[in-house]
Amino acid sequence: MYTSVKECMEFLKKICQEIDIPLLKGTENSIQNSLFMDEVNEISLRSLLITLQKSNMPLFIEIEEITAQEVQNYTLDLEDIQDIAHNYESYSFYSNLMKKVTEQVNVHNEVVNTFKIGSQIKLIGYANLNGTIIIFEVEDGEYNKWDEVSQNSTLFIFEDELENFKELAKEEIESSIVAIRDKVFEQWRNYLLGDLEFALCTNKDLRKKYTMNKMDNVLNRLTETELEIFKTRIGHHELFTVTDLVWNEKKAKGR
Repeated sequence: MYTSVKECMEFLKKICQEIDIPLLKGTENSIQNSLFMDEVNEISLRSLLITLQKSNMPLFIEIEEITAQEVQNYTLDLEDIQDIAHNYESYSFYSNLMKKVTEQVNVHNEVVNTFKIGSQIKLIGYANLNGTIIIFEVEDGEYNKWDEVSQNSTLFIFEDELENFKELAKEEIESSIVAIRDKVFEQWRNYLLGDLEFALCTNKDLRKKYTMNKMDNVLNRLTETELEIFKTRIGHHELFTVTDLVWNEKKAKGR
């Protein structure tokens, strides 16, 4: 099996020249409705080329190269971490987490910079044999490494490192959620008790509508981080429960 695009290309050029087969640049549309070759070696390629010669058909070739634009696209920006991690800024593990993420981003960028622009990492060859498109592919030794690098992102690295802090963070995050829930519920309770309009909400539909219309008066007091945690880990539906509880208390007291 070939593991070098360069070696495979040199062999194809040599044999195509020997048996007089056109070697042409291919297009993506040429590889639809096709059949892939399982084994790509000198024997299978020579057999294919001889068959093409007998049918007076050309061989089409596409070469995938590492471009400067791809290197730029796959280089990660450390500033993006702040946008991803802002919800964790108030936690004690934040600085260590960010240190780990920064290290991993730097390692990623160092790996990206080891690839040479213009390196040929994949060859795709295809030919038309009596209406059937035969395709073969040769991936260079660097192809899988490049493919792995291209899948990385700042978000992926951050979430991967966050998983390492999962146990450490769990107790602190849960404690924070409880504190935010208690804070919101207490403020919402006080708001309900102090609003004369609430006394007019004599059925569930009116109380639900009231809650939807008025909840921002309390939620807007939260910090951005607190609000994000409330929306994702607590939810507006819990305010409806508090609304009904306060209503039942008022009803039980006869006012």
